[in-house]
Amino acid sequence: CISVNFARSLYLSPKILYQEYGLPSDIAIRKQSNDLLSFVHVNARSLAPKQDQVSTFLDEFNFRFDIVMFSETWYHTDSDMLVLDEYNHYFINRSGMRGGGVAMHVKQQLSCEVLEKFTLITTDYEALCLLSNSEMFAVVYRPPSGNRNVFLDFIEEMLDFASIHRYRLLIGGDFNINMLDDNAHARDFNNRINSCGYQNVITTPTRVSLTGQSILDLFIINIDTPIQVAGTICYDISDHCPIFIAYSTSTSWEKTRQSKLTYRCLSSRNLDTFRRYIVNADWSSVYSKTNGSDAYDEFLSIFLHHYNAAFPRITEKQKNKIRKPWIGPEHLKMINEKKKLFKAFLHTREPCKLAAFKKHRNKLTAELRKAKTSYYNNLFFEVSKKHPERVWKIINEVLKRQNTKCNTTELTIGNNKLSGVTLAEHFNTHFVNMVRPQNNITGSKPGYQCCETAFLEPTDEIEICRTFTSLRNTHSTDIEDVQIRPVKYVIDAIAPCLNYIFNLVLEFGCFPSRMKRAKVSVIFKGGEKNNFNNYRPVSILPVFSKGLERIIFSRINNFFSKHDILIDSQHGFRQGKSTETALLTMKELIIKNIEGNRLTLGVFIDYSKAFDYINHEILLQKLHVYGVRGVAQSLFQSYLYDRKQCVAIDNNMSSSKLVTTGVPQGSVLGPFLFNVYINDVVQQDSNAVYVIYADDMSLFISGWDTNEIILKAERELSKLWHWSNENGLKINTNKSKAILFKTTQKQTQIIHDLSIGDTSIEIVNKHRILGVTFSANMTWTDHIEALAKSLSSATGALSRCQHILPYNAKLHIYHALFTSHINYCTLVWGTTTAGNIHTLLVLQKKAIRYIANVPRLHSTALLYTHYGIISVRNIYEFRLLHSLFLSNESFRSFLKRTSDLSKEISDPRTRSCDRWLVPRRRTEYFSQSLTYNLPFILNKYLEQNIYFDTFTSKKMREFFVNNR
Repeated sequence: CISVNFARSLYLSPKILYQEYGLPSDIAIRKQSNDLLSFVHVNARSLAPKQDQVSTFLDEFNFRFDIVMFSETWYHTDSDMLVLDEYNHYFINRSGMRGGGVAMHVKQQLSCEVLEKFTLITTDYEALCLLSNSEMFAVVYRPPSGNRNVFLDFIEEMLDFASIHRYRLLIGGDFNINMLDDNAHARDFNNRINSCGYQNVITTPTRVSLTGQSILDLFIINIDTPIQVAGTICYDISDHCPIFIAYSTSTSWEKTRQSKLTYRCLSSRNLDTFRRYIVNADWSSVYSKTNGSDAYDEFLSIFLHHYNAAFPRITEKQKNKIRKPWIGPEHLKMINEKKKLFKAFLHTREPCKLAAFKKHRNKLTAELRKAKTSYYNNLFFEVSKKHPERVWKIINEVLKRQNTKCNTTELTIGNNKLSGVTLAEHFNTHFVNMVRPQNNITGSKPGYQCCETAFLEPTDEIEICRTFTSLRNTHSTDIEDVQIRPVKYVIDAIAPCLNYIFNLVLEFGCFPSRMKRAKVSVIFKGGEKNNFNNYRPVSILPVFSKGLERIIFSRINNFFSKHDILIDSQHGFRQGKSTETALLTMKELIIKNIEGNRLTLGVFIDYSKAFDYINHEILLQKLHVYGVRGVAQSLFQSYLYDRKQCVAIDNNMSSSKLVTTGVPQGSVLGPFLFNVYINDVVQQDSNAVYVIYADDMSLFISGWDTNEIILKAERELSKLWHWSNENGLKINTNKSKAILFKTTQKQTQIIHDLSIGDTSIEIVNKHRILGVTFSANMTWTDHIEALAKSLSSATGALSRCQHILPYNAKLHIYHALFTSHINYCTLVWGTTTAGNIHTLLVLQKKAIRYIANVPRLHSTALLYTHYGIISVRNIYEFRLLHSLFLSNESFRSFLKRTSDLSKEISDPRTRSCDRWLVPRRRTEYFSQSLTYNLPFILNKYLEQNIYFDTFTSKKMREFFVNNR
């Protein structure tokens, strides 16, 4: 809820501001220009006897709405229609039936025409649609008895029509779909409008009674519309509250204050200059040092001297970009030439001058169109392949949507305004003190002890060049203000120095001090802006530290792999394992228990700031047990101790503070060290199956009796609680959940609560783990609903870009925002019902139509082939078979091992000798398992004489694209 005075002070704020239950006299819309439109909608439930009341209601505002909408007017003729001075009125009434009817009153200065295509009354909906230049308005009413799907199809057709003709559309009315309900109808409606690039802006109840409340009256509008204010009005014309909205018809935002931009220019010329400096530099002083830390300090001093000389910091004002980014110097020359030719024609009026002008203009238009297409294709190609998370940012820039992210340059804490270095200092103090060191913990003793000792073999220049070259290019700078790209550009020239330094580190076990300093950026998580707890730190480690850590990791990881030290239950940050292998392990276990008529209790443990609570002494003790002794242990001790961090906000840097606990996040060694720390969590006498991904820990206990399972689970949780306390890790019992997995037919009753420590863990019907929602009956419907919501947003982005971007750019957006979601853990949820797959298929077809700029009902059969897109129906089989035959050896082995894949025993002289053994199933649930599904699908294609082991990746993709 916002205050009245604050609302009055607003003008075209880029964010939607909702005024909850404002009185007419409280609502102020400051119309400082002619580009603001204001609307009010009233569900009258018989307008004729309430005309005086409505007139009084409208007179109470200190302004006049541009358009007044009514639903349920209950008129039969136009003789007793409400008349508003200085308004033209439009209406449509039911004929021969009671109730219904919609109307609009439009200010006379707004020229409108009725859009007959969307102005009609049926048994399922009533609608009146007007067109005013590029603005399109509609008022609708859906009778409660009307067919909901027919109504939604009509709304979707109207949204699609507006998008194709590039109208800004606003729909107001009584939709009789309660947006407060978390049910399939409300979700379907939201997904449909979002996938078309629209949103509902009314979020407070419009109908309130003694028994409940609901949001039935809505305003639907383009997501990109700059809305000033919208909300619900406290007035009792009927049992529905009126709603209102005001938005700008202009696409430009208010001018923002120019800010200064500081950067280093990494141009090709500067890179060549830097390389020349580095090649000619005298590095002899580095080799005179006998300590790795001193040698690195000397190296860094010389390196930074040449780095700053080649890439000096440039400070300039950020200019308002007027010219389109694809318009280059040659285009500007052609534009000036076009102006000259047109001016020559105006002076002479000669046909030859006009012909010359038109010829040049057409050539310029073609060149600009070509340049624009090339610009967007290259832009989205690079980003969608390497940085898909940045696609939304570029889409917002293309659509000229203002960045609404929280600005962290100034906060108000108490009555004090903090900014600059002072704010950075406060953030640094907060982050360092979030986790207090615990001195009274002893640590658990691992049951396994490795008799061998790890040896850190020396590195060489070839390995160093290969390691740094493999690092991803980013625009972020470390605490020394160094980017990775210039380092990679000269890596061959500095490799001898780094080789000397790194080998000193590996030989004597002393990690360089200046490599242990992190620069921390601040990310707003959401919520109250002026609360430090609503921000999270993101650490950026020194560039050279990343290379050294990779070299150390390769040696220590080989040692752990050779001696099989890390438990199989851990799937996080390990070669050949992933979130998908973790979730498939969970799924296979649950499905096999259901097939065996057993119940499965899954307990999903949430640890609070697990990486930050790692105790260094305990970690070093465990490393020693596992074989990291002597020089290797000294190196890890040096790596962990005396680490410092500072917070950077804009160009303001705080002082450094000591970090005494935890492993460095954002580092190469950090995740590995965390895996070592929790490696002994699985007890040898455990009755539970553990599936772990980093700090996401899941326990599974099976049996036939519910309460017996609960008791077994509590014994396991008691051990886990004791182990966590010993090692200083904090279990968040509020976020930890449990699910009892079973068939929908099986009736169970849980008598005992599931307890851990002194608190209970809630047993729920669904829980999101590693990005996939598991439900008690394993139908995946809850996950599909969440996935459909994400895909609707991606489809909406394509809708808003369909007339702006070339099709290649839209295809890159599709793969970055749509395909990435579809492909995430498909092998887990892809065995869902045909109805759920159809929900995704509808969204996929809509997205493809937006890419191709074809009408809503256009067939997509040829478009799938043209764009090389695999249908959602085939995604599961494609991913499964591609993983089995063409993925890395580790994942192929995992699939074969998990599915117990084996050949049928048959006569080798018959065709059936190639068939795979498909186990018999007792329940339909078992058909979801890899054990059943993988051999079944392989045999299906064998019967068609299709052998995927001979396919290349390209050939397999083409096969599934063409076989829908």
